[in-house]
Amino acid sequence: MSSFLGLGPARSSLRTALGAATRRAPTLLETRCVRCFATARQGSSSSSSSSSRQLRSPLRPRLLHGPAAAQLTTLHQCIQTRGIFSSGVIKDYVDLPPDYEDAHGLDFAKKPLDDHEVLMIFGHGMDTISANRLLQILHGRRVAGTLDDPALQRHTILYSKQQQDAALAYLRKTVPVNELVNAGLRAEDELAELEAAAVGEELPKEKQQLSAKELAAEANWRRRLYKERPKQDELEAAAAGEELPKEKQQLSAKELAAEANWRRRLYKERPKQDELYGRGSFDKIRARNELKYEEELRRQEEEKRKREEEEARQNPGKLQKIDETAPRELSPRMKEWHVAATSTLKEPPKMSKWQRLWPSYAVILSLIGAGAVLSMYYTPPKRSQRLFPDVPPAAATVLTLMAANVAVWALWKVPPAWRVMNRYFLLVAATPQPLSIVGTMLSHQKIGHLAVNMLFLWFFGTRLHDEVGRANFLEVYFASGTLGFLASLTGMVLRGNLHLTTLGASGAIYGVATAYFMLHRYEGFKVFGLPPDPYGGIQGLGFIGLMLGINIMSLMSKKQVLDVASHVAGMAAGAAYSEYVRRKMGDRKGGDKKARPETTTTTTTLGGGDREPPGALERVVAEK
Repeated sequence: MSSFLGLGPARSSLRTALGAATRRAPTLLETRCVRCFATARQGSSSSSSSSSRQLRSPLRPRLLHGPAAAQLTTLHQCIQTRGIFSSGVIKDYVDLPPDYEDAHGLDFAKKPLDDHEVLMIFGHGMDTISANRLLQILHGRRVAGTLDDPALQRHTILYSKQQQDAALAYLRKTVPVNELVNAGLRAEDELAELEAAAVGEELPKEKQQLSAKELAAEANWRRRLYKERPKQDELEAAAAGEELPKEKQQLSAKELAAEANWRRRLYKERPKQDELYGRGSFDKIRARNELKYEEELRRQEEEKRKREEEEARQNPGKLQKIDETAPRELSPRMKEWHVAATSTLKEPPKMSKWQRLWPSYAVILSLIGAGAVLSMYYTPPKRSQRLFPDVPPAAATVLTLMAANVAVWALWKVPPAWRVMNRYFLLVAATPQPLSIVGTMLSHQKIGHLAVNMLFLWFFGTRLHDEVGRANFLEVYFASGTLGFLASLTGMVLRGNLHLTTLGASGAIYGVATAYFMLHRYEGFKVFGLPPDPYGGIQGLGFIGLMLGINIMSLMSKKQVLDVASHVAGMAAGAAYSEYVRRKMGDRKGGDKKARPETTTTTTTLGGGDREPPGALERVVAEK
């Protein structure tokens, strides 16, 4: 039996190693000791510094006498030296501690990862404690050879597949472990347990329970330590159930007790209560009461279920509470409209950036050029030829634009129109339509967005219309809006944000307001009479800077909802066109910077004044 366990050859090889070591120099002895026990089991990183966990030889002291016993002390010192200078990260299956559990895993580094390292490995959505726990569990499975064991997946079920893959990739990069070898060693241990169970049936009855639990682990550990294998005849005898020689049975029983006691002292293990005294009367009574309690709970649940079913049959008309927060099921027709308006594309079409942008650039620049030509030859109609002769031209033009915006907003509430609205009144970076840039200027989906834009369109649009006329005003409005969305589309495509969409008249309104303030760049504006006289108002350039600053500040917000690119591009278009209009109109809407202090000082009041009703635009010119 000792040959089957690998104990006899182990003693021989150990004596040979000790004898050869005594004939060499002390330095060679130390080197050979460390090499001989290079694959021995080790506890935790702190075990070597504790006197209670000091390593001991697995052989009984009576087996070594004289010089061999002295050499064994040197071997102990070699093992302790290795434990002091060794790393705390366990990488080999043979070094797996006996108290290892899959739920706790093993340490993969000297210290856990910090918040920054967790963010670099897993990204957002994983806290530091959970990340370190996942890494410990997976590292333990790599060492224990249970990485693909489905019975242990319950400990990592809370982590997603992406998080587990990221953790494994990090561990395989930073902590190299031979996972294939560890899995093979674990398979050998499981096979050894089956062999031990077969051998345990032939041992005395008082030793069977102990041998079945200790024999497999101890024999397999010693075989890996000394690289020995059981003899073939002993394996065949054990498999066939033949009785081994009595001297081998006695030796295995003695060695088994010594090995078990040594392991318990080394790792501070204690046998379970049931293994020492068996199952007591109180344990049986407690188990019987627990079964009765569980059966009573099942009976009560079954009675409650039957009672509820009976009450439901007796009260078919009982009112039920409706969860108002739950979403209502869509009607078949609504589902049909929803499917028709939804794109069937799984991903953006494979196109280059130039292919996505050049059609929109060609169409928009052509429309702006055509509008500029028409504005040059446009002649305002006579009052008798106008559709609404009693309405001022500025109000008629701006109200028409506002009506168009309201009509498009209403169409978003009509499900059959969703398909057309998504195609021509929404700018999609993945599939841009050139004409959708024009429709997007008139498109709003929320009533609050529409109301704010229309308020500013009325306030600045009517004033700019009175300054430059209908043709120039419409050219500023549409040029600012289309160029703004063209710049926004360019930014989304170049940055690769093909999932973004945008809509609204904000770019056009920013262009109209900028054009108006540029025409009065050096004039002072008072808001609701502030600042009071004799102080001058804020210049038009100040309001332009305020609008620009608001958009720049929005870029620093965590939740960015403004299309800053279209706003800034619309302001640039409005400023450029106002300069063109000012020069075309003979510089009659404000002087140069040098002539301004010598000719006039203009003050404009926004929101009321002393000479006109509140809300009127007042301009007072003081001649010097």
